[in-house]
Parts: sequence; structure tokens; C-alpha cells
Amino acid sequence: MSIVARTSNFFVSLVTSERFYRMMNLFYIRFHNEYYMLHYPFFENEEDDLIQSQKNLTNHCLSKISPVKGKVVLDVGCGNGIQGLHITEDHGPEKYIGIDILPENIRIANQLIGENDNDNMVFHIDNAQDLVNIRDNSVDVVINIESALHYPNKMRFLKEIYRVLKPGGEFLIADVLTTKKPSGKKNNKQNRWGIFHHWTLEEYLNSFPFADLKLISTHDISQSVLQGFRNYKNWFRKKKSKNLLYHLISHFLVFINAKVYSHMYVRTRSYYVFTGVKPIPGPKFLT
Repeated sequence: MSIVARTSNFFVSLVTSERFYRMMNLFYIRFHNEYYMLHYPFFENEEDDLIQSQKNLTNHCLSKISPVKGKVVLDVGCGNGIQGLHITEDHGPEKYIGIDILPENIRIANQLIGENDNDNMVFHIDNAQDLVNIRDNSVDVVINIESALHYPNKMRFLKEIYRVLKPGGEFLIADVLTTKKPSGKKNNKQNRWGIFHHWTLEEYLNSFPFADLKLISTHDISQSVLQGFRNYKNWFRKKKSKNLLYHLISHFLVFINAKVYSHMYVRTRSYYVFTGVKPIPGPKFLT
């Protein structure tokens, strides 16, 4: 086993999802004095830093559905609110609703919208598999960018998408898939850690009809994400660290992170964007 693979297994064994995202938020604010989005980079230009690469991913995903301007958007797994601010400021929804299961993320998100005076944004602590804060048939668009990899019951999540969408409403799911389905003890250990619950492409494609959702498009963006990681030397090139020690620690952690995720994408991962709609019921005819 390579040193990169051993490092990957070591880090995964140490953290839960909650600890991981708390660590990420702490890393960004402590070493770079601001929060970043909590998803992967998408490569467009070599000069793009990390926040621009993350915006690239969000923009690319949103380009696969109708414009969200003037619509009610539900962002399931919204993270710390940075993505929500970007969507609200650059894409102009009438209302943005962000939900996340981690209280720490929602605390940061509410702090950020207070600082930015965004009164058309609201955040809730909620579970993607049971959206208790979202009414039936109440949103125009559901987006889910790089959060479903943590859901142990993705079918329940798909059914919740159907429930909360208005008829004819669109959904967008960007998820990390496995290309090598684990089995036996390996799969049980993976779920016990509570980190990853990856589906294969086949599992996704077979599941949309059971949730009464119509799949419109499927896009493999693995290579652009992989190139985004390989461009890690430019992630913080515009940022000045507080001191030399912080600078060295930051670059070491970024190097390890980029190498680990690059290794996974070459060996066992792919990144797909799925888009679709909640069908509009047809007319009922009396017989």
C-alpha cells in the first residue's frame, strides 16, 4: 500500500463527519482569516485560487439546470453558508433556504448573513433524509452539492426531494460516487465511521424512478475535479499567512489533502452531476 493510501486510511479512521467539517472551518479561519466553501475545486484556469475553484464547481453545477433567478431555492447540505452567499449574490434567487445537519455550520452561516445583510436567506438545522422544516410542494429548485456522500439512506433523501419540490420543479445532485463498491467488513467499517456512504452510478440511475423523479441529465466531471486538486499550489497564492509557521503548516496540509483526494479519484472515485424534475401530474379522465 502506498504512503498516500495509508495516509488516506489514517485520516478517515480518525474523524467523523462533524469533526471533519469543524476541522475544515477551523483551518480556513485560523490560517487564512476567512471561511471557504466546503466542497471540492473545479478546474477552469491555472490562475484560479481555491475559492474561485469552488465557485467554479457551484457555477458549473447550476449551469446544468434552468436559471434560479427569481425562484425559491433549497440547498440541502449547505455547509457554512459561503456557497449560499455566492448563489444569492451571483444567481439572484427570490429566496434561498439552506439546511445542514451540523449546528456549527448553521451558526457560521447565520453569522455570515448577519454581516452581509441578506434578508432573502434563511438557514435551518435539518436532516436531508427528513426535511421537517420544509413544507410539501414549496420550493422551485433543490440543489445538493457534495453532501449526499454522507447520507446512509439516499433513497429517503430522493423521496424528500420529491415531496418538497413543486410539480415541475428541478433538482440538482452533485455527488462523489464509488467505482469500486466495498463489501463485507470493509463496508461495515466504512458505515460505522459515519464518513462516507457512496453509491455507484448504477445505484443512482436505478433509484430515481422509485422516488418518482425524472432524470434529465447525467454528467461526469471527475477529470475537472481531479485537475482542480492537482492545481493546489495556486489555492492560496493570493493569501498571506499570519507567520512563517502558519504558512508552512498550511501548505503541508494542503499538499497532503490534494494528494490524498487525487489518489482516491484515480483509484476508486468519480464525480457526477445529476439533474431532473418532479413530473407534473397529467390530466385525470373519468371513465
